[in-house]
Amino acid sequence: MRKYQLPYGNGFQEVTLPEEKILYDIHGNQAAIQEDIAAATLAAVREPIASQPLQKVVQKGDKVAVIVSDVTRLVRTAEFLPVIIGEINAAGVPDEDITIVVATGTHRAHTHEEDIAVCGEEIVKRIKIHQHDSRNNEELTDLGVTSFGTLILIDSYVAEADKVIITGAVSLHPMAGFGGGRKAFPVMLRSCITMLLRWRLMWATAVILFARQAYWRATLYTKIW
Repeated sequence: MRKYQLPYGNGFQEVTLPEEKILYDIHGNQAAIQEDIAAATLAAVREPIASQPLQKVVQKGDKVAVIVSDVTRLVRTAEFLPVIIGEINAAGVPDEDITIVVATGTHRAHTHEEDIAVCGEEIVKRIKIHQHDSRNNEELTDLGVTSFGTLILIDSYVAEADKVIITGAVSLHPMAGFGGGRKAFPVMLRSCITMLLRWRLMWATAVILFARQAYWRATLYTKIW
């Protein structure tokens, strides 16, 4: 028998399978683990790839929006966010000119406890935190339409900021393939209407993909059992 631990909620679920039922295990490429997230973040923002250091990107007088993933995507934000805020402060931007924008997409707003879980207690005490609300057009700015005629409304805190810093992690996504990175800006900070128009196409594509996956899984399960 072989045991597997699968991430589930805040913990794990254990599954035991007989050896004869296991065809193979799929493992990703080995990579070095960053034990010191703060040090790695500091090195990244001071010596970035194809960009100036963060302290030269922002300057005194700027209104800065820092986008963070919401509680459904815990990516150790509380460990690297203080470093980013510290570099912004060092460039001459005080706390009162910084706003943390929670990229909720169509999810609900955070509770105070969830803000702490994501950003850390110290940052929650110091920095204004804005919960993006895709259904409240009064908090959105109209940027016009795309070449496809899709209405673009994004969070006003982001639209009106002098500098926008996107944080997060590149991760697997069942619908989009990969999530995180630049997806935080065009997807998670738009209006509900804009996202629904986009998802209409995604769902049509997903139906095809899920049909193919269902066939593959049925074939695989037949082989296993």
